[in-house]
Amino acid sequence: MSDDNPLAGIDLGLAVAPPAPERFTRGVMTRFEAVEAAVASARHRRRRQLTWVASTVAAVATIVIALVALWPRTTVTVGSYATDTPHHLVIGDVTAEMGSGAAVSWRIDRDRVVVDQHGEVTWTVPAGTKLRVEAAGVGSVDAENATLHVEARMNLMDKKGVTVASALAVTAIAVTVMHGNATVHGTRNDTTVTPGNATTIATTGVTTDATLVKNVPPVQLEPLRIAGEKSIMPDDQTKTELQAAGTHRLVGAFKLCIDRAGGVSSVSVLKPTGAPRYDETILAKMGEWRYKPFMDAGAAVPVCTAVTFIYEQ
Repeated sequence: MSDDNPLAGIDLGLAVAPPAPERFTRGVMTRFEAVEAAVASARHRRRRQLTWVASTVAAVATIVIALVALWPRTTVTVGSYATDTPHHLVIGDVTAEMGSGAAVSWRIDRDRVVVDQHGEVTWTVPAGTKLRVEAAGVGSVDAENATLHVEARMNLMDKKGVTVASALAVTAIAVTVMHGNATVHGTRNDTTVTPGNATTIATTGVTTDATLVKNVPPVQLEPLRIAGEKSIMPDDQTKTELQAAGTHRLVGAFKLCIDRAGGVSSVSVLKPTGAPRYDETILAKMGEWRYKPFMDAGAAVPVCTAVTFIYEQ
């Protein structure tokens, strides 16, 4: 070791740093505390701002929801549908089981569904929704919380002097209620139809009347038939198609209604045979049937019945 080292012989482990000046220490601590306080204040302001924004957004959302709920709903939904085969249709909250050849057009305004109908439709109307079925010049049907079968009948038979417009015009509305009640409106009277009952409203000159229709078994009506082909067979093309498909038996059921004079007022399919052309043939031939008036308590009344056809080859 050189003798020139001034620290030679001194134990440096015993050296102690002198204390910092008191004013310097207080300054550093004051500066640190000021920074910490500023950070805490900024965080607090940020939390208050976020809370205010969240509260404002919630308040605005509540106001908007309330206005939407209270704002008058004037939107009207319209539509139309026609089918050649049975079809399930949903119109708002109302469901419709459409028969072959049925057509409907509708408009929805709030809780009300207004329908113009041609053909045969079974309607299911839930509580809180109103259904009106209209037929210009004949009448209308109102129902709520009900299930009902509505037939809007037209001129199905070819007649001399009958225009296309008049052939397509509804001449009668037949209503059968399965659940709930329905009200049938004519130009002169209204009729309330209860479950299990049926009503027909038909043109009578310039007015329409709602008339209860009696359902009778075919054995009561058949003896009164005075015209029309009873044994209705499929055409040759249908027979060939059945043979090719290996089908040897067809069964179908049809609803027939006659007026007070014994004329056929409507024919509709209750259960198709599975051969569409055969169904069309049956409908056309049944439309040619004629009956003596059906008498009930000494008065002629309109009646309906169900007719079953069975074809085997």
